[in-house]
Formats: sequence, structure tokens, C-alpha cells
Amino acid sequence: MAQIAAIGEVVVELAPQGIEESIGREILSLGFAGDTFNTSVYLSRTGTETDYVTLLGDDPYSQQILKLAEREDIGTKMTTTMAGRLPGMYLIRNSTDGEREFCYWRKEARARELFTDKALTKTLYPKHLRFRPHEHAPKCPWRCCSALNS
Repeated sequence: MAQIAAIGEVVVELAPQGIEESIGREILSLGFAGDTFNTSVYLSRTGTETDYVTLLGDDPYSQQILKLAEREDIGTKMTTTMAGRLPGMYLIRNSTDGEREFCYWRKEARARELFTDKALTKTLYPKHLRFRPHEHAPKCPWRCCSALNS
């Protein structure tokens, strides 16, 4: 059976569920999403052994994300948390022409440091990524590579 480790960000998702007429306010549902996390959920549901690699905070929403991963049978041994940090968040709105629009709050998201976190990149490299730059290759300008080599 295939083994997959997806790398990415899980975000708090606020989605419209309608208008509460009595108070004239929009009702929002709270969920958790992200392209790679959603992919991990569906891979796990097919029976594929799946781990998720991300960085989270120590807040209640990060804890809910970890519980959701556990319920979906997604491993989190390569997910780390940091005190005082939060996951990113986005709000979905429907435009007047029916298109979905997204408003993001991600500046302080712990996952923004995913490829600069030395402990995490050393865990991943080269065992899981199976990537080893050739000694004559040009130097990579991305911070993730400099974190790997330090």
C-alpha cells in the first residue's frame, strides 16, 4: 500500500450558511480546510496510509485540527505546534454574480514558517522528500533549502 506525506497548511474556514432574519446577520459555519489537507482526508478514506506535515499553534482551533486529523486516520507525527501561535483563517463570501470570494487572515499563521522550521526540514530531508541537490547544481534561493543545509 502506498504511503503519502502531504505538506501544507490547514486553515480555519468560515462559510456562509444564510441570514438570521431576526437579527439581520449572516450565519457562518466553522470548518477546517486547505488543498493538501483535503487531499489527505480523501486519500486516507481510500485506505492509503497518510501523514500530514504542517505547523500549528497551541490554541483550541489547532487542537480541533489535530482531532479532525485523528478522526480521519491521518498521521500527525510530523506536525508540530508552537505556543502562542494560530492557524490561518479565511472567510468565504458569495459575490452578487454567485462567484465565491475569499478573504484571508494568514499573516500570523504558524504554517507560514513551514519551510524555515529547521527541526521540521531536517525531519523531512532527505528521508521523506527523497531529494538531494547535486553538488554542481546552482545554489537554491529558497529559504527552505538554506534551512535544510544549516
